[in-house]
Amino acid sequence: MTDSLICHPAGCLKPTIVEEPNPVNNLISSLRDLYDATTEAGSNAAQHWANGANGDHPLAPLAHIPGVFAALWTPDVAPTTAITLATAGYGFVALPKNLVHFTTVAGAEGIAKTGMINATRVGLFGPGG
Repeated sequence: MTDSLICHPAGCLKPTIVEEPNPVNNLISSLRDLYDATTEAGSNAAQHWANGANGDHPLAPLAHIPGVFAALWTPDVAPTTAITLATAGYGFVALPKNLVHFTTVAGAEGIAKTGMINATRVGLFGPGG
């Protein structure tokens, strides 16, 4: 429920309603405005770099590089980019089903016997335990 004030000025047949804005709706509206402004800037930047890539300058093809990054924040692509960046820390779910562990014959026998792979105690490519 919002707080409102109804005012009926003299000579006016229709009352004027003044409502206090809902802070949640105000936040959502502000975030939507921010999204629209930034994706428009992304579109403008992508177009700028596309125009530069089509120029006669010998380095013009290099304009594709910043153009690709600008295209990541255009209205059609921005939601996917945001989800990808937000979930980048959750890469562990993409572990392959089979992992390869390099070891010696004795190490393989130990793994088979205990069912465990212990961390290397000596260092990179050194004997495991």
